[in-house]
Amino acid sequence: LMPAPEGPKPGSKPKDRGSRTGSCSSSADSARLSGVDVLAEQMAEMKKLDSLRAVPKPGPKTPAAPSPKSEVPAKKQAPASAARRTKDGDWICGTCSRKNNADIDGDCTVPSSFKFCPSCGESDAGVPCRKPPPTVTSEWNCHCGEACPISFLFCAACGLASGAAKPPAAGVCGGCDEAMPETWKFCPDCSTEAGEWDSGAKARIAGLTAAGGDDWLCAKCRDGIPGSFRFCPECGSGRPA
Repeated sequence: LMPAPEGPKPGSKPKDRGSRTGSCSSSADSARLSGVDVLAEQMAEMKKLDSLRAVPKPGPKTPAAPSPKSEVPAKKQAPASAARRTKDGDWICGTCSRKNNADIDGDCTVPSSFKFCPSCGESDAGVPCRKPPPTVTSEWNCHCGEACPISFLFCAACGLASGAAKPPAAGVCGGCDEAMPETWKFCPDCSTEAGEWDSGAKARIAGLTAAGGDDWLCAKCRDGIPGSFRFCPECGSGRPA
């Protein structure tokens, strides 16, 4: 839990930048919520987000019937799922399997003790890494404490790329310093991606209108979003004007 905040000076008025919590870590004299209040606020927001996501999304428009010349059997797209497992419990990296030649590079099997593929950064949950592979010229030590051989482009324990900066603390946005549950991919206050730094986030949101109002629908992922969020925590898209 976060330490208990000091109360504001008599007669002073805490600043409110219009964020979810109303806190502002860059101002020393601004009021802060206690750790209990922040946790309660997060739980309430996550509960509301889950309830909005449970509402059926608007269905897609019915496509026009194809002409006889263009009738082609449709390919079924497999839903995203966790990485395939071998009988020994190891898992097969989907990204490497699609990119590599199995006859030359093998079947891209990753040991069960690895949470991430050291070649491409894909997680054992089947989530591909969006970072380009770095160039590694020697053994290296990851910020998480894992020792990585020269053949590892990504840390097998935390997925961080070789040479990457130490990520923000878990549960904290690297752009605006707001509390951010680890299940969110983007900060709903400033749209900074989880685990990334963004030095321009505070200046970017300074000119935005205060958060609040009615709940809204994300135009990209079609999820229902609480009115206290400026951005979608799933894809980072902004609230429609």
